[in-house]
Amino acid sequence: MIKSTWENFERLDFTFKDREAILILPKTQNNKADGTGKLALYTEYFGAFPNTAIELIHQGYHLAYLSNMNRWGVDEDQHIKREFIDYIAEKYNLSRRFVPIGMSCGGLHAVNFAYLYPEYISVLYIDAPVLNLLSCPMGYGVAIRDENVVRECCEAIGMTESELLGYRKQPIDKLHK
Repeated sequence: MIKSTWENFERLDFTFKDREAILILPKTQNNKADGTGKLALYTEYFGAFPNTAIELIHQGYHLAYLSNMNRWGVDEDQHIKREFIDYIAEKYNLSRRFVPIGMSCGGLHAVNFAYLYPEYISVLYIDAPVLNLLSCPMGYGVAIRDENVVRECCEAIGMTESELLGYRKQPIDKLHK
């Protein structure tokens, strides 16, 4: 475990299941041994638009991050995130109900996690989330298409573009839950 600072808070860098993991500790920890400590998790792009995360830390939240296989919200990433949440909740007496912080593809991860594990979610904090892969990255509608990003996405989720046209498990299809 490597200790450093992030935005004047104690930062712990470590490895969890061969993935980069980060935990930022609030200066005042009101954790009881009953697992009620507060937790927020960057689902992708650690440190992006940090103002909300910093305010949550000031409010006593621990801030965590676990790197993903890719940015396209695959189920394997969500399952390992659940294991990560269980691990840090146990180790630091935190609640397993947490706030996912997701911007862009991080929002895709947050929604996919919430769909699979709704009992873990306190509230979603998402900003400009990718909810429809036909828009981003495919470029249908008014979105901009980048062939390299389209290829990256299709490879990550194991589908062709044609298969994706009929896919009905997009993040937007999961919002009802």
